[in-house]
Amino acid sequence: MIKFISLMLMLIPEMILDIRTKKIWVPWIVIFFIEAVILAIMRIIGWGELLYGIIPGILLVIISILTRGAIGLGDGYIVCVIGSLFGLENTVAVLVIAMLISAFAGGILMLIRHWKRKDTIPFVPFLLIGVMLQHLNL
Repeated sequence: MIKFISLMLMLIPEMILDIRTKKIWVPWIVIFFIEAVILAIMRIIGWGELLYGIIPGILLVIISILTRGAIGLGDGYIVCVIGSLFGLENTVAVLVIAMLISAFAGGILMLIRHWKRKDTIPFVPFLLIGVMLQHLNL
C-alpha cells in the first residue's frame, strides 16, 4: 500500500503540472526515486524489483533522446520511478494501459477538436490512470 500511496503523491501534482505546462518537476521525481532506494535498503521492496523495474523508463528516456523529444523525457523519468516501486511486470502493464487509453483519447481529440498527428497531449494523466487500474488488479 505504501508504494501505491507514494505513486499517487508523486503523480497527482505531476499530472496537474503536465496538463498546465506540458512539463514535469524533476526534483519531485528524484525525491520519490530516493524513497524507492530507501524502501529497498529497508527490504520493503527488493533490489531486483527496483533495478529491473526502471528498465521501461530507461528505454523511454533513450527513445526520447533518439527522437529529439517526440516522447517527453520527463515521462521516461516518471516511468523509472513507477518501475522502481511497482516492478517490471506491473510497470509494463501500466505503460500498455496508459498508451492504449492515450491513443483512444488522442483519436477522440483528433475527431472533435481537429487536432493533428503532431499535436501533443500530456501523458502523465494516462500513467496515473494506468497505475490506478493496475493497482486494482494487484
